[in-house]
Amino acid sequence: MIEAIFETEPENETPMERLWQSAEPVDPGHPALRRFPISPKDCRQMGSALLIPLRDRSGMISAIACAEPNGAVMLLPPRPPLTVRAVFGDGDPQYLTYLNLEEACRFHRMTGRTLAWCPDRDSAFEVCRQEKDASIGSSAVLIIPANDRHLLAEPFVEGYQQAVPPRGLDWFEMSRNQVEVCLSDPELVVPEVALSPRFTVRQSGLWCGDPAFEASAQRVGGPIFAAALCRDDAGQWFHRLLFRTFDRDWRHLLVPAAAMRLKPRQVIADLISAGYELDFHPETEDLLLAHLRGSNVSRKLNIIERTGWQEGSYVAQDRTFGRSDLIHRALAQGPALQPPPPDATQWQAHLKPLMEGNSRLVLAACASLAAAAIGLIPEMGSFGIHLVGQSSSGKSTLLRFAASIWGDPAAEVKAWDATAAGLEGLAAAHNHRLLVLDELAQLDPRQAAEAAYRLGNGRGRSRGDSRGKFVQPLSWQTVFLSSGEITLAQKVAEWSSAPQRQEGEAVRIMDVDADAGQGLGIYDTLNGYENGAALSEAVTSACGDFHGGPALAFLSAIARGPEGSASFLRGQRAAFLSRFLPAGTSGVVRRGYGNFGLLAATGELAIRHGVLPMAANKVQEAIALCAESWSRTQDVPQPDPLAGFKSRLNALLPTLPDWETATNDAQGYRRGSKVYLTAAAWADLCGETSSLSLARILTQQGALERQQGRFQSVHRHPVHGSPSRYYVLDIALFVLPAV
Repeated sequence: MIEAIFETEPENETPMERLWQSAEPVDPGHPALRRFPISPKDCRQMGSALLIPLRDRSGMISAIACAEPNGAVMLLPPRPPLTVRAVFGDGDPQYLTYLNLEEACRFHRMTGRTLAWCPDRDSAFEVCRQEKDASIGSSAVLIIPANDRHLLAEPFVEGYQQAVPPRGLDWFEMSRNQVEVCLSDPELVVPEVALSPRFTVRQSGLWCGDPAFEASAQRVGGPIFAAALCRDDAGQWFHRLLFRTFDRDWRHLLVPAAAMRLKPRQVIADLISAGYELDFHPETEDLLLAHLRGSNVSRKLNIIERTGWQEGSYVAQDRTFGRSDLIHRALAQGPALQPPPPDATQWQAHLKPLMEGNSRLVLAACASLAAAAIGLIPEMGSFGIHLVGQSSSGKSTLLRFAASIWGDPAAEVKAWDATAAGLEGLAAAHNHRLLVLDELAQLDPRQAAEAAYRLGNGRGRSRGDSRGKFVQPLSWQTVFLSSGEITLAQKVAEWSSAPQRQEGEAVRIMDVDADAGQGLGIYDTLNGYENGAALSEAVTSACGDFHGGPALAFLSAIARGPEGSASFLRGQRAAFLSRFLPAGTSGVVRRGYGNFGLLAATGELAIRHGVLPMAANKVQEAIALCAESWSRTQDVPQPDPLAGFKSRLNALLPTLPDWETATNDAQGYRRGSKVYLTAAAWADLCGETSSLSLARILTQQGALERQQGRFQSVHRHPVHGSPSRYYVLDIALFVLPAV
């Protein structure tokens, strides 16, 4: 039986059908019938040529193999559809090959197995890829000619089974039993690695000898290769070993080149600890080392220590966009088979209807992608967008939305609550990658100004190691997103010794009101939802289910032409400034609008590559609204760090009883111009602001009484007379807001 399976446009009668109908019945003695395993009733004859029909899924003849008596085969049409295949035998094909038609028939006769034949190599590999992508379970094993050993996929590629004859032999130079061994226990090959002639790596493991030919072949352990030579940024060399573990997974291990020569037993110990299966024989350790040392490895990789753009390629922790010889250290060792990349279309389909018409969501998306795009413009410094708004206003929804472009929001969103050194390390780990920081209020006010400066400066503090030797400071270039109920200036002002705010801080972390000003919180429009809470729930749910795809799609697109992408970004950024920058603005505002211009340009670039599903120019208008929100915060007097405290105190005062006439316990008491506050009342007045910072400010103003170096004073309780601690304020020394 012969059938063909490939894609064609349905027609009532193809040209090949007409050719077939015009042919004559075949002569049973035709010489070609001895070459090809086909019944005379399944073929026809035209002149001296034997016509073998190739049918599509509908049963129509869409191609014909014309076999001459001398064995020559011609295909009609000359270029049949890419996924054409003819099947020899009954049932589903067990093997697939692109050997020439006569050799394919010989292979079918030799093995007795059902064989699918493809007319060329591209067709065969396309069929394999389609079957793998379709996840049909048991796809046919691809039989590869001896001279195409270099085309074999790496052994850890699932669902892509391949078989190749042993080195130096052809399929038809072996006995049937030897062929059966090669098919049932296929040899494994790693590109650019030539093994020592003593060893063979098959599915069953590493062998000294070849079990297909030598009964005395000895198994050393599981399959293992010295797959590549790697060099890191410090110039140190490593062997990258690829092996199968006890649980049948494939993984990589980096072994220092010096250890392979000087500490071989340690290398074996590290392999076993990582899950390698080594057989228990006295000589297996020496054989394993001989195999690894004797492999001729021509593949060389450069290990990159951090993410970001390197020599025109983007190096991520789990893949590289661009040059194949660059690899992140996290990928250089660990599991060999990476999970498939997430589908950006799912994110687009579920979040496009929610994002449309909402400037803050557009801002979050553009800032997220701009973290990668900024690496194409080295002259730009790092900066952040700080979303300011009251609790439950939707700030966290914006952060999760932005984070979902890169990965799972639960893992991507970090906290401000860290030391300056910790934030430096976090920023360096997010070089050319979005950094999301939630709740500025968690940061110590003394560190707030320094953190803003260092994050925006793109460089950490110079330090020395334990021996006093200079350590190269960390560096980064990124765009980060932040949120909080207070601005950076308000946070810094909590520190009583805070320095005067510098102009540069306004463009390193730019405060944008999270409220879009439409009475809907962070939204300009609800897109059919009942209220903002329902829309936020939909956004959060979609971000949790569909994440990571847009960043990969964006990086894949711009890495194909980084120079062109950089030129486009510069042009669109200049166009944004020309269109939206107010006339006569200060240098700070111009710099800030330049940052917003990068966000708008990145959005336009993402639209150009189909990553952001929006209409052109809508991005610029949305970003311009956010830039206007930021510009309104400039040239505004320094915020009063005590504003919230005073407002809450003003509301509390009418409820406090007089010290002299009090009869019950209360949150505090009034005694002339002085107010005695319990610790609980003091904490409520401070809110999210550091109570220690406020106490220092009030003490400097002389409004808070200190006793023996403490901010609390001991006084006898006005009701029961026991000694109690109070925060004693003299409200005559500072102005309370009008009721």
